[in-house]
Amino acid sequence: MKKKITTVAFFIAFWGAYSQTGIGTHVPNVSSELDVVSNDKGILIPRVALTSTQDIKTIKGGDGNGYENSLLVFNTLTQNDMTPGYYYWSQDKWMRILDQEALEQYLTTYGGNINYDGNSFTYVDENGQTVPLDMTTVVKDNETVTTLVKDPLNNGKYTYTNEAGAAVIIDVQADVVHNFEEIINKTEVQELLTQVVNNVGGNMTYDGTGFTYTDENGVSQTIDLTALIQAGETLTVLGVDTVTGSLTYTDEKGDTTNLDVQALVGKGDLTLSEELEFYASTDGTGKLLAPASIRIADAGITTAKLGSKAVDASKMNAEASLVGMVPTATGENGKVEYKAVPRFFYMPSVIFTTSTLATGLTRDLYQDYVNQFTGGAAGAANATYFISHGATGGSMPYSGGLIKNPGATSPDIVIYNKNQMDYYITYYDTSVLANVRLDDDGVLTYDIIGNATATSYMNIVFVIK
Repeated sequence: MKKKITTVAFFIAFWGAYSQTGIGTHVPNVSSELDVVSNDKGILIPRVALTSTQDIKTIKGGDGNGYENSLLVFNTLTQNDMTPGYYYWSQDKWMRILDQEALEQYLTTYGGNINYDGNSFTYVDENGQTVPLDMTTVVKDNETVTTLVKDPLNNGKYTYTNEAGAAVIIDVQADVVHNFEEIINKTEVQELLTQVVNNVGGNMTYDGTGFTYTDENGVSQTIDLTALIQAGETLTVLGVDTVTGSLTYTDEKGDTTNLDVQALVGKGDLTLSEELEFYASTDGTGKLLAPASIRIADAGITTAKLGSKAVDASKMNAEASLVGMVPTATGENGKVEYKAVPRFFYMPSVIFTTSTLATGLTRDLYQDYVNQFTGGAAGAANATYFISHGATGGSMPYSGGLIKNPGATSPDIVIYNKNQMDYYITYYDTSVLANVRLDDDGVLTYDIIGNATATSYMNIVFVIK
């Protein structure tokens, strides 16, 4: 009996000392706790359907706040912020193990060949080398120069050429140049650039037309390169001497030009080749120094300079609008033409198929009207549309188009918008239709309760508002 007990104790001691495990091998590697060897089989990691990277319920055995770090699973479903693949638990969430395909897709979506670390720009060249990007050189190579040239005739005129190469003739009269320094030397551009530099972080990409970067939230943002270049370029300066009434203009090269404003004030009329804008403020800047008037040449105002609905049909040639008359077209000089036409009309004839009884049917009367007045399609083209409607849908397709006389001025009959009309039904056969209703868009709702006879009809009236 004592001999058997000794043998059992020996084996227990042996397996307790040898803690490594081998599957498919009798000699597991000394560096591993578990060594699996196979020539034609693999290891299946547990496959579970995680709901999100914060999922602490799907896998049992957690402490309610998470799992042990390095817990490994294979997620099987795409939902919320999860996609199929290997995930391991780290700290407080599931972390995905990216394969090459997923990594390349991530780099394509969020990566770029330009990087900004908050102080300087670098980019990766075609050889994979990181190279510094000198923004000062980029700005100077791409900037444009403005010039202000005095007319050689010494007539008080100056030619200002802006960054776009457009020349503007300035005839220095009265107080025209009062705000010139403010316009030329604005500080808002530098403030905008400072804001961009302070807030932008992460990778940037240039696609040949502009710069974009991915912010800390993974959202793609666009950098205004025009503002960047304008803020980085050398600037012109216009100084004002309030005592002598003269201006000193310093260009990008440092050359100065003196403008004697006092000698030119009050001489002749003000002539502009471009635009004149007026500014008002409470601190006295941007205001005229003296009363002035503006005379506008013929055809000098375009609709692009008018406020929204500043001029519309109700304000144009209003004295011609008479009771019972309707504006029908725009005549010469933008005036509205009025013609004595009725303010209502009967809708063109349509057919209802009543052979099948049904409830809650709809029919777009406004669209029926548009189809018949345009031949089914606006312009010279025509299209097929249904004349009859009922419980089984549209029927009786019509493709004959809109027939007109040779001298007709338009390929279509002029139509009104649906919100320009009110819709009425003055009669319908109550033994055939019931629950008849109209909405503000000209859509008819009705029930078919009986079959129509030769005397069944409906009167539909459109009234122009």
